Amino acid sequence: MMKKKLRSSSTSLGGNAGWWCASCLLLVAGGTLLAFWGARRTDFDDFFRPFRMVVLQQRTKDFDEGSSSSSSSSSSSLSGVHRPAGGDDIIANPKEEDNDDEENNNDRRRKGPKGAQNDDDDEFSLCDMTHWIHGKFQGDNFIPSGYTRTASLKPPRDLKSTKQLYHWFSKEEAQSCLKNKRVWVIGDSYMRNLFIGLMDVLRGNVAKPNESITKGVPEKFVKIDFLPKAFGDVGRAALKSNNITATFIGGRRFGLGLYMEAIKALFLHIRNDDLIVFNVLIHDNKRNRVQSQEFNGDMRKAEQYYLSKVNEFVDWLRAQKPKAKIVWSTSTSYKENKVPSEFRRYQRNKRILDINRKARDIWIDAGFPVLDVFHLTLACQAKSCTEDGSHHNRMVNRAKAHVLLNYFCRPSSCDA
Repeated sequence: MMKKKLRSSSTSLGGNAGWWCASCLLLVAGGTLLAFWGARRTDFDDFFRPFRMVVLQQRTKDFDEGSSSSSSSSSSSLSGVHRPAGGDDIIANPKEEDNDDEENNNDRRRKGPKGAQNDDDDEFSLCDMTHWIHGKFQGDNFIPSGYTRTASLKPPRDLKSTKQLYHWFSKEEAQSCLKNKRVWVIGDSYMRNLFIGLMDVLRGNVAKPNESITKGVPEKFVKIDFLPKAFGDVGRAALKSNNITATFIGGRRFGLGLYMEAIKALFLHIRNDDLIVFNVLIHDNKRNRVQSQEFNGDMRKAEQYYLSKVNEFVDWLRAQKPKAKIVWSTSTSYKENKVPSEFRRYQRNKRILDINRKARDIWIDAGFPVLDVFHLTLACQAKSCTEDGSHHNRMVNRAKAHVLLNYFCRPSSCDA
């Protein structure tokens, strides 16, 4: 009898122990699942969203077909809710919303100012200026090797090779293209260099390709009545035989942070001329600006402020509905070992390319073409390419001008 009780007791204890072990395992599994759920909540939401959508749509349909007015009100309040990332609310038609966003972005490109191009890879042309262009110099010519949407110091994996070549313009071809045109080049000393290169092409000047360009505009200073006083660096060339007027506008430490209102006032007067090429970047992001009281040495804060100003200006410019072909130029690359040591930290190519990329995205998304001089200058590695690590020689700046003319003049080689 005693043995039977002991056997019965041990059986009971064994059963209870098994039950307790199973319970513990369930608790551990439940805790683990909850922790995993918390960490990956967004992923679960994304996975189950289509199933929840079916339920929601059926529920809404049922409410619409036969429920009371209060029920209808409840269902309608669900159907339009926007769900923030990781939240519990449901987007009624997430696929439709995504399509709308994509369509709006494409619409911005299609409805961009005159000269904006479709940047579909299948219809790629060097002349559209919608991609980053890698290449090398052969003699005085820049030869493209490929194009990409990825901003990279070295050719990225998604670089698509191309056999397209830029057309190199003769004096006669360049002047014929710009006959009766008004051209504006606006920006810092790097844009002044581009202006000098453009005038060399228009005049057929191929001499002294290795000559350094660091200071001064070899054009007559002119007084322009509507020009804001902030601009102190002004040069204008008039090629009377073909009625071409080309003007450079710049200023001391020219940047969006200090010149925004003056730049807007200038563009209001010239927005309906023929061609405007514009860039400001370095003076918003170099040492003097970053170390100012406004940013107190915070490079990232200075960068964010600059990009907010780029966005502000692009939105403002689109609202003006300009008739001119407006081109944003990237800023130049640097020969870092030649940049003075006190500036080098602020002008490293990796940092400057990243800022260029973000600014470029704003302009491209708004439908404007972008002249990639960053990779063009990076392709010139000879000692004579740049004397100070920043400003490039005449050969490089003439190459910039030829690339610009390929966009504006659209020679037949663009569509070959």
